[in-house]
Formats: sequence, structure tokens, C-alpha cells
Amino acid sequence: MPVGLVLLVLMTRVVPDRPGQPGSGIDIFGALLATATAASAIYGLINAGDHGWSVPMTLGPLAAGFALGIVCVVYERAITRPLLDPALLVRRPIAAGPC
Repeated sequence: MPVGLVLLVLMTRVVPDRPGQPGSGIDIFGALLATATAASAIYGLINAGDHGWSVPMTLGPLAAGFALGIVCVVYERAITRPLLDPALLVRRPIAAGPC
């Protein structure tokens, strides 16, 4: 957490804003949504290994991760400068990864 906060402060000083362009700067809300999505899903998967798949301690975080993932995708598609341009995922080398 402290490293993330330091990087956030540094990014706001190093990454230049583009004045006059809508949506310029860092998409902090999108970054928080993506982080919450991944953290919730990972927490649910860890709980599945410890407590099983059918307990609320597993299903709750997994459901929250799924819901947050949908919110994140909808939000990122709606803004003008998303964290990741969806057009990049159409390119096979990027979508498939280093195979």
C-alpha cells in the first residue's frame, strides 16, 4: 500500500496532462475499479482453497469481483481515454499473450 501511494503521487507529477483535451490525465477511478476487481476475485479464489467453493466467504468476494468487473468494463468503454484501449485486444499477439 505505501508503495502504491508513493507511485500515485509520482505519477501525477511525472505523467503530463494534456490541457484542452477531454479526459486528459490519469484515470484514477478506472484504476481503482480494476484493482478492486482483481483483489476481490483473488481473495475469493484464496478462500476457495481454504474453505471450499460453496461458503459465503468464497462466493461473496467472487460475486463482487464479477460485478466489479462488469462495472469496470462498462465504465472503461464509456470514457474517452480508458486505461486500456479495447481496440488493442483485437490484435492477436496482445489478446493471446506470449504463446
